[in-house]
Parts: sequence; C-alpha cells; structure tokens
Amino acid sequence: MLKKWLDSFNTLRKNKRYEPIFDTSLFVLITLVVHFTYRYWERANYFSIFGVGILTPELFDWFTEHVYQHTRVVVDLILPNQTVDRTFYFANECSVRIVHSCSGVKQMLQFIFLIALYPGPWKHKAWYIPLGVLIIHLTNIFRLVGLSVVMANWPQQWQFAHDYPFRIIFYVVIFFLWVVWNDKFYHSKSKTKTEAKG
Repeated sequence: MLKKWLDSFNTLRKNKRYEPIFDTSLFVLITLVVHFTYRYWERANYFSIFGVGILTPELFDWFTEHVYQHTRVVVDLILPNQTVDRTFYFANECSVRIVHSCSGVKQMLQFIFLIALYPGPWKHKAWYIPLGVLIIHLTNIFRLVGLSVVMANWPQQWQFAHDYPFRIIFYVVIFFLWVVWNDKFYHSKSKTKTEAKG
C-alpha cells in the first residue's frame, strides 16, 4: 500500500505540469521549519547545542556593529542626525536604535539553510550561498536606512513601516533568490535536455 502511494507520488512529482507546485511546497516547508526551529532554539536553548553557545552574544554584537556602521554611512549622507551607542537621533527628537534583532542573522540563516537543504549542485551552492548572504546584508542596510527616513520624517508611521513593508522585504528578497536558484541551477539540466529535444 505504502509502495503504491510512493510510486503515485513520484509519478506526480516528475510530471512537469506539477513541478511548480512541488517546488513551491518544498520552499514553504523548508522556510517554515527553519523559522520555527530558529524561534524555538532562541527561546528554549538560547542558541546553544548541548550547552555550547553557537550564536553567542559576541557574534550578534559583531553582526550588529557591522550593520550599524554600514547603515550609518548612508544615513549620514541623507539625514541630519547624531549617533551615540548604535542609535541615530534626529532633529524631531525621535531615534532609531540598531539592536541584535536588526542584525539580519536570522534571515541569513534562513537563506543558508533554504539553499543548503534545497536540491541542486553543491558546486554552485558554494558561491551562491555567500552571494545571497551579501544580498541579504545589503537588503538589511536598505531596510534600516528606510526605517530611519520614516522615523526622521513620519515617526507616527514607524511601527507600521517596521512591521510590514520593511520586514516583508527580507522575505521577498529570499523568495527572489530562491526563484533564481530553482530556475537557473536546480532545473537548468532538465531545461537544457528539453531544449535539445525541441
């Protein structure tokens, strides 16, 4: 019975018409598992495995400091501000503080695990994962600069901007990176074979 079910499943999976459904389902599954595993690991184990800290406060400090310094370069160019202790103070007496949760570490890990677990050639994963991490870092800088602009000009909109458009942008970028991976690297051989037959 199980063998028959698995055979039917594999037949469906190999059908080109259902390929997008299976690909998107795998993307969603991996993304959700990584997201909830990260949250559980954060709350229950404080980012440690067998008592050994993996994501230590020092590591978060390092990422947070780099995100702050890179964001500061752009914010200093476009907005009058004072900076003290990873905090931008604006003329309207509002401020934006860069803390550990602003570091982008979670989103980087989500992307790393997504591509590492998703099918495709490892020779391309070896360079695509670091490139994706860099793109996520640049997205984070864009996000923090955008939030600083909102706080300096429309502080009443800051919470909405933080929770919706500027949070969602991370996941749009991760989805776009996955689409490129799925189309150009995972399915590239099957497309080449189809084109050769045609």
